[in-house]
This record gives sequence, C-alpha cells and structure tokens, in this order.
Amino acid sequence: MNNIIQELVNKGFPNNTELVDDVTAVPPEERFWIIPGNNGPRWLVPQCASYNALIFQHWKPYDLVSRIKWEVLHSATFFGQLDLLPGISSVGIAGSARQTWEHLGWKEDCKPVPITYIGTPGPTQKAVISLFDAHTKKLISIAKIPLGSRALINILREYDVLCNLEVERQAVAPHPFFVDREHGLSVQEAIVGKRLGKKFTSKHLDYLNMLKIPGEVSTIYHEAEKLVTRFENLNSKNNNLIKYIDKLSYSLKDVTEIPVSKAHGDFKPWNIMQNDKGKMIAIDWEFSESKQVLGLDVIHYFFEKNLHKQSKGYKELENFMRHFFQQSGILNFQSQQLMASLLTYHSLWYAIMLCENGYNVFDHIKFKL
Repeated sequence: MNNIIQELVNKGFPNNTELVDDVTAVPPEERFWIIPGNNGPRWLVPQCASYNALIFQHWKPYDLVSRIKWEVLHSATFFGQLDLLPGISSVGIAGSARQTWEHLGWKEDCKPVPITYIGTPGPTQKAVISLFDAHTKKLISIAKIPLGSRALINILREYDVLCNLEVERQAVAPHPFFVDREHGLSVQEAIVGKRLGKKFTSKHLDYLNMLKIPGEVSTIYHEAEKLVTRFENLNSKNNNLIKYIDKLSYSLKDVTEIPVSKAHGDFKPWNIMQNDKGKMIAIDWEFSESKQVLGLDVIHYFFEKNLHKQSKGYKELENFMRHFFQQSGILNFQSQQLMASLLTYHSLWYAIMLCENGYNVFDHIKFKL
C-alpha cells in the first residue's frame, strides 16, 4: 500500500476509515482508483463512473503532453476501462461513505464525494480534496491536507490571508470556511468556473491593482535589505547559496519610490480562475505576503510561463510593467534601470522563498534566471 495514500486517509478522511487492498470487501461507493503522476500517486478518485467523470469537468492540464494523457484518461473513464491503463491501481477506503465528514466542516445533508489531487513530493506537498454533493454533483468546497514538512504552516497562512481579505471585503480570493489548526487542515470556497488562458492581459493588471495598498511606498533597496534579513534568519544555508544571495543583493541599489501591494506570491495561469459570474479570482495563496514591491506578481507570472527566454516575452513583460507603473503614478518609468532591478529583486525573493520552504535553490532557480 502506498505510504502517501495511507497518510492522506489518516489525515484527510474521517476517523474510523481504513484502507483495504481487496476492493470487493467494501461497497462500490468506497472503492477508489489511484492514478499515478511522475513522482508517485497524483489522483485518488471514486470508481463509480458517474462520480469519477467529475474530475474531467473541473480540471484540465496546460501543457500538450499532459493534455494528451488527460484525454486518454477521459476516454478510458467514459468506456469503463480505466483499470486497463498502465499504473492505475485500486484501493478500498472502508467507512468513507458511511462516516460523517464534519472534520472538514461538511454541513450538507448528504455525504460528500471526495476527489483528491496529490501535490508534487517535497516540503510543501499537500493534498487537495474537492468535496462534491453526492446528489447534485456540484462542487461545494476545497479542503487542503498537509503532507510535506512545510505544508501545515503554508496552509494555515493561506487561511489567515483569506480571512483578512474577507474582512477587507476584497472579493479577489475564495471565502474561508473552516480551519483545524491542530492538524493543519483548512476548507475554503470552491471556485466554480474556468481557468483563464496563459496570455497575460489588462484584466490581470486590473485584478492586481485591487491588491495595492493606498498611500504606501517603498524602494527596491529597502525591500531587498528586508529579504536579506529574512535569509540571515534561516537555519539552513551553504557557502554557494550565501555567495548567490550576496551577488543578487549587492546589485539592488535602486531607490526609486514605488507603491507597495499585497502579493499573491504564486501568481501564474493555473492559479487564476474566472468564476461563473465572470469575475477573476486567484487561488492558492500559501506563499502570499502582506507587503511587497509593486509588480512582483506580474514578473512571477511571466517567469512561470518561462517567457523570459524569448525576447518577445521580455518585451511584453516590459510593456505591461510600464503600463502598470504609469497607472500607479510613476510616469517616468525607466525600463532599462528599474526593470533590471525588479527582475533581480524577483530572483532574490524567489531564492529566499524557496529556502524558507526547505527547497534546494539551485534545483529550482536555474530556469528563472
């Protein structure tokens, strides 16, 4: 039995549920398929055809190879032959359809149908359980379960951020529903709608404008000093990393006053939804920060798309940044100077954020620079 599935059931499913190898020993509604990813299990979905089809209504990969694999899974599910695909295995979770799900804040009359996505292995690994109403088959809520060593901290931080945004009446994120701080579980509103395409547009800028903090300014030089202090407070550092951080921080001397804003921290195409009312909503706020330099999320979006390797990508980024800063009253935006400082600052921030979350910077940063 896969250890990660056992951990998921222990932490995310109701008490008194139990993994069983023989799926015939449990009723059909307690039988699940384990769909593998590149580094272990990726999905845990009900074997009931009317339920496992829900996964294809609410998720779709971005890159071409993953989309092809996804369509194969979709076809196999439609024809009831998912078990014939390589790597697919089955498991029973005894009691999962008979126990209450109150530990995840479930208050509906019927039992939920859980469809679980398991994140990439690492310190921040988490499971995301989508809870559907068994009768209406509507997606009701999203539960996050910590699996990696840093996941609990990040899940609770996101929940607090969502609560603060709720208080400030900023309809830019899911509503928080429920939290179990002892176990690091959180439940939030499920955003029903569609993911937007990869193209960055003026709508993204309008969204990020809502995160600006009125009347507050800072400089890249000042914010870089704060990042270095964060780095110095870390327990895990090596000489190569110290040299790398020093090299970045020494080049950040720009003292242009620029606005500050809340930062999503992981602003990228697959974390941005358009709800059923046409409003843009960002999900996954686990790496968010209460104050950051304006434009950090814009740069991160383009870097996640990996467009920095293409000259047209950089030019597009530069144009959006100029427009964004001009909207904020900085009319003399000097692209060559300030843009270079902002790009370097993003690299410094990203490196330190990885360190704080227990990752090896040099395994991740190479495609960012």
